[in-house]
Amino acid sequence: FKRRKLRRVNMSLKVLEGSFSLLRKNPILYLPDLVVGIISSFMLYILFLYTGAGSLLQLLQVAEPSIDIITGFVSENLKELIISLAVFIFVSFILGVSVRIFKFSMMRELLEGKKISLLNSWKERKGYFLPVVFLRILLFCIQLIALIAVAVLALGVFFLVGSVFPEKTATFFAVALAILFGVAALININILFVFRYPMMFLKKVKSPKKILQESYKIFQKNPWYNLKTWLVVFLLIIIFGTLSYILGSIIGIILPFFSSAILVTIISSLWSVLNKIINITVDLWSTLYVFVQYKKKSKE
Repeated sequence: FKRRKLRRVNMSLKVLEGSFSLLRKNPILYLPDLVVGIISSFMLYILFLYTGAGSLLQLLQVAEPSIDIITGFVSENLKELIISLAVFIFVSFILGVSVRIFKFSMMRELLEGKKISLLNSWKERKGYFLPVVFLRILLFCIQLIALIAVAVLALGVFFLVGSVFPEKTATFFAVALAILFGVAALININILFVFRYPMMFLKKVKSPKKILQESYKIFQKNPWYNLKTWLVVFLLIIIFGTLSYILGSIIGIILPFFSSAILVTIISSLWSVLNKIINITVDLWSTLYVFVQYKKKSKE
């Protein structure tokens, strides 16, 4: 049993290593996220100018910060702020879905042994846009139903415990139960449907309902495989997230010792870019790992 378990761990590490090797040999996979990052930064700068937020920052630097200054700015620029927020949310959503499709199409070509074609990946964007949107909506509805069920359960516990113990105790139990079961429900849903995007792009299944049904069948046959895949992704995020936090904290401690404002700006900018690259790397690496795991499972 121990040998079999060790063999499985070694296989997972090999797949993880192979996924990183694919990413290292194909840096073009970074392109969609980098382009979207540049577009988002430019858009925020335009909206910053449009809303007149610069004048607010100048005012806060000169005068003592207060709620009245902020509320006054919001009331005077309410129309611009609402329009800016709506535009940013809409464009970010379109860009977010598009970049996902772009990346997944590139990964499919890579795993099929083809040379990555930016033109082909871009053309496929239209055919996958609505399926990806509807899949996300359907998954959100499932998560929402699960959270509502947890809330109803917590409410029942509140009334049940409240009939015996003080209200504060009942509230504590209900809130603790809601948090515990809520997190567990969301994690289980993610484990259950961890292969949804590989199925859509590698098998070219565009029906969100069919994707979720087939994902459930995969989970039923081998729940450990789904759990193992999700755990590896989760650990990658935790490890690199912790690393980014530690490096950010160290840089935050060191920066006050520099007297040059230009040097501080340069270091801060470089760290911001490096942190963004780390986040993109984790996302691409973990996504490639899930795609490779699904392809490996499909061959069995």
